[in-house]
Amino acid sequence: EEAKKNVVDLREVAAFACRFEMACDEYDRTFEALKRQRAENACRVEESRKREREVEELEKELQKQRRANDALRDQIQWFGAAQQQQEREEQTKDVAACDLNNNNTKNDTVEEE
Repeated sequence: EEAKKNVVDLREVAAFACRFEMACDEYDRTFEALKRQRAENACRVEESRKREREVEELEKELQKQRRANDALRDQIQWFGAAQQQQEREEQTKDVAACDLNNNNTKNDTVEEE
């Protein structure tokens, strides 16, 4: 009877050892999967940080371009205003020349009479 009990105990120990071995294998697989996932997450975080730095650089470049565009817009407006002023001055000179010419023509007519 003692031998039968020992055989049953050995079977229980063997079954426990088998379950323990399976649990250890499952733990190892889970641990390895978590390590891979952690490494993948670290790569994603690094890629995300890299993209953030690229976005920051692009935003800086965009600000420079906007300032350059604003400066060009100011120059265009200044040149446009200067051109309008020059055109007004030329029109004023043309009107003055016409007036002077008209006065000379009137004076010539009066002298002839």
